[in-house]
Parts: sequence; structure tokens; C-alpha cells
Amino acid sequence: MVLNRKNNGAVLLAVTWVLLILTGIMITLGYQAQLETLLLTGYREELETRVAARNLLQLVIHRLQNDDSDYDAPGTIDFPYALATELGYTYAAEVELWDEGSRFNLNNTPAYMWRSFFDDAPDCYTFVHQWFFSRDATAYGTPAVVRQNYLFAVDELGKLPGAEAIAAYADMFRSELTVYSPALFYLLDGETFLALLKRTGEDYGASLEMAMIDAFNRNRWDAMYQAGLFELVGRLGLPVFPDIAKLEPFITTEGFLNPNFISPRHLNAVIGAPPVNSVRLYELKTIQETTPFTGWEYFNAYLQEVYGENYSPFVRLYFTFKTRIWGVRIRMMGATGANYTLTAILERSREKALTSWAVRILSLQEEWVAARGGGTGVDE
Repeated sequence: MVLNRKNNGAVLLAVTWVLLILTGIMITLGYQAQLETLLLTGYREELETRVAARNLLQLVIHRLQNDDSDYDAPGTIDFPYALATELGYTYAAEVELWDEGSRFNLNNTPAYMWRSFFDDAPDCYTFVHQWFFSRDATAYGTPAVVRQNYLFAVDELGKLPGAEAIAAYADMFRSELTVYSPALFYLLDGETFLALLKRTGEDYGASLEMAMIDAFNRNRWDAMYQAGLFELVGRLGLPVFPDIAKLEPFITTEGFLNPNFISPRHLNAVIGAPPVNSVRLYELKTIQETTPFTGWEYFNAYLQEVYGENYSPFVRLYFTFKTRIWGVRIRMMGATGANYTLTAILERSREKALTSWAVRILSLQEEWVAARGGGTGVDE
């Protein structure tokens, strides 16, 4: 009898262990199934949100392609959500548009323009100049004749060696910088032109580099009129004629600065002369928002008032009243509370038939931010 009781106890204990193990397995499988469901739901939401944002971007592009207005200015480039609803778009989203091309591109502008741009922050000019022309990894290395470094993102400027020199001014001008606008032929000097040639893969000896720079600077005024790149470069009398096909993606001969979006410091750098009426210069933002420039006559009157009547006649070649490089930011809130942001840079140019605009995506960035903060970014 005692032996049977011991056997029964052992069996009961074994059964209990088996039940516990099975329960653990079931709980694990249940958690795994729940986790897979959550992951699948999150994936579907992410996929649907991304597709919806890209569809909305296509609506923005469609509007830019069929824009028949005479000028772009603050208040005229908005993309109201009501328009998206009319076009059948049902997702809640915010759309922000801005003129990216009228921001200042340190990669594609001559160093002499930097001094005017950073006029109220001379430490910034010194740091930027030394870094761009440094032969080694430091900001204060041995300077070169032609720039050695480039920015691939505006935020890189604050992460470079010696960036503490610009920390106090970062918020003042960082929103006015870009890395996306092309080089405007009429604003180049010999060094900048040579730097662009080197970016196409050209490589010259030191003496030939100096000859190229000298020829450009000496003959550039003979090429200051509206024409194609081949003709303008042909007037420079360069010792070596570059491959225009390789150069065209980097340089434009069509003005792209929009006077309704350019900043006072950028305008001052472009005109290249001390303002006669600096108070009027810094009223520019108010003018852009309240009474924007609708054509050259009005803008010319403003420039004469600020810079005097004898400012360079070539200035007209720099500007357009239709934005060429656009920035687009689309924000969406997912069902689980995560924020999704799509940011795109678009280049708009006239089709050959001049009946519509062609739009090309230069950059596309996506970012998910969880409801409690944190997040990841995906660049394409």
C-alpha cells in the first residue's frame, strides 16, 4: 500500500511537470502569436502610411507640373489639404513647401561671396573658408588653391572639426543654407569653376590649374549674357576645353534665385556691394510676404533703392520669379501614434514644348518617430 502511494505521488509529480511545461509552451506560443500580430499590424500601418505619403507627394508634383502662375511667393505656394481631399486623398496629413534653390550653397559659390554672407559673423567666414580649402582632415590645415572639401548635408557644418567657431551663429544662418542648388555660371570665379571641373573627374597639373583659373577670371565678363553653356565656356579662352556634357549637371546658365524667397544676407552676397540703405535691405522679408515682387520692374526699383542705381546690369541674369528647386515636407500620424515624415527636394524645369513643367526628385528622406520619442531615419 505504501509503495502504491509512492508510485502515485511520482506519477502525479510527473504529470504536474508535464502540465507546467505544456503551459509554458502555450504561453510562449501565445506571446509569439501576439507579437507577430503586432508586428504585422505595425508593418501594414507603416506600409500604408508610406504609400499614402508618396501618393500625396505625387499630387504635389502634379500641381507643380501644371502651375501656370506668373510668380511664386510666400502664400502662393501652399498646398491646402482641401485640395488633396478634392483629388480623392483621404489620409490626414500636413504639407509644407519652400524654396530650396534660393538658399545659399557654399559648395557652388565663390569664396568672396562667403565674406558678404557671413558679414555679421566673421568667425564663421574664417572657419568655413579654412575648412573648404584645407588639404587634410582638420579645419586649419595647409590651405590649397582649389577647395578640397564639400558639404553633403547642411547639418555637417556643425559637426566638422573646429565647428565651435560657428556654434553661436548656427541658428542664425543654417536655415538659409542648402546643398541642392546648382552652380550659376554668372556667379562663378575661376577657382569655383575649376572645382566643378574636378568634380566631373577632370584632373590637371598645378600649372594648368592656375592657367584655367586665370583664363576664367580674365575673360568671364565676355560671357555674361544669356546663352547656352557651350557658347559661354567657349568665350573663356581656356587652355583646355572641358567636356560640356559632364559639366552640365553641375552648372546652369538659367537664373534660379527667386527674389520673393532670397534672404537679405544672400542677396547682399550676390550683389557684391555694401548696401546704400541697409534698413531697407532688412525689410525684404516683410516685402516678400505683404507685397511680393511680381516682375523685374518692381524688383529692379527695390535694388536701386537699396544698392544704388549703378549696381551691375548682369544681376538680372541671376533671378527668376518661378521657383526652380522646391522643398516638400509631408507629415502624417499613424494609428498607433507614430509620426511619419517624408521630405523631398524637387527640381522643376520647363519642358521643351514649354507647355508644362518637368519635375525631378533630387532627394527623398523618410523618418518614423515613435509616440514616446526616438525614431529612425531612412534615406533613399
